[in-house]
Amino acid sequence: MKRTLNATDLGVWAQRISAMKSEDRIFLPGVSEARAHQLLAGALVAEAALEMFKFKKIRICPWALREGLILRRLDQLVFAGPLDPAPHIMEPAAARQTIEASPA
Repeated sequence: MKRTLNATDLGVWAQRISAMKSEDRIFLPGVSEARAHQLLAGALVAEAALEMFKFKKIRICPWALREGLILRRLDQLVFAGPLDPAPHIMEPAAARQTIEASPA
């Protein structure tokens, strides 16, 4: 089931969360004690992102950003093949030759 969050609802929730004490936020569904103090910051970042990109709603993903990036990278490796290394990254053999050729 795909879940979405409307920008207007996010604005309302950001206001509600800002009025709550951190220790009261753990009673909201899905909010752990370890993350309760970060909830308002996350809501404000999400709200700013929606405004900046002019989105009226976003799809909620069960994964955190880090896990989402890892999953996207795995998809690239499986379906698109390995990516070429960035230009600033040399192969180990080329790096050794550069070091050996450098004057001491």
